[in-house]
Amino acid sequence: LERCVALLDSDPGAVLCHSGFERIDHSGQPLKVPEGEDEFNDPDPVARFARVARLNHACLSVFGVMRRDTLLRTPGIAPFVSSDRTLLAELALYGRIEMVPDTLFGWRNHVEQSIWMSRDARVAWFDTASNNKLNAFFTRQWMAQFGAIRRAEVPLTVKARAVAASLAWGVRYNRRIFRDLRGTQKTRKPPDLPDHRP
Repeated sequence: LERCVALLDSDPGAVLCHSGFERIDHSGQPLKVPEGEDEFNDPDPVARFARVARLNHACLSVFGVMRRDTLLRTPGIAPFVSSDRTLLAELALYGRIEMVPDTLFGWRNHVEQSIWMSRDARVAWFDTASNNKLNAFFTRQWMAQFGAIRRAEVPLTVKARAVAASLAWGVRYNRRIFRDLRGTQKTRKPPDLPDHRP
């Protein structure tokens, strides 16, 4: 926390700072599974937005330290799967996401993580008020990108380019969106991790 706050204090162009991380199991032991987090500090806000919105990164930046005033411009974490990703994409329109390179954060991986739940259970985990909401979470994520662009207090040229980037996202992941709407998305297979349940 101290390192992240210090970076934000020294760099007004950054809206979020997180650290390097390692994957750990339920007891805190390191897991020998190499995985890194992308860099989201491109000077171009649309390049940041598009890179954060992609699905092929761990989305661990959301556990970093954010500027409160910037965060309050957003709706925060919404009640649908992967809304953390759209929150980060919206923040990226306002400023850079920086990383302290040292490994200061442990990402705990275990078999009861929401990411390994069935689709319905995962939707309910994000929205405890109702189990009957649309569970087409790739589609909801895509629609949330347009909401983020609409809210963003950025020049119209940036908004226009961000809309184009979001349309390209929809084309890139069109099969997932199609399966979403048909309700045929597959549940992920849990990883081979130690099971700590009694």
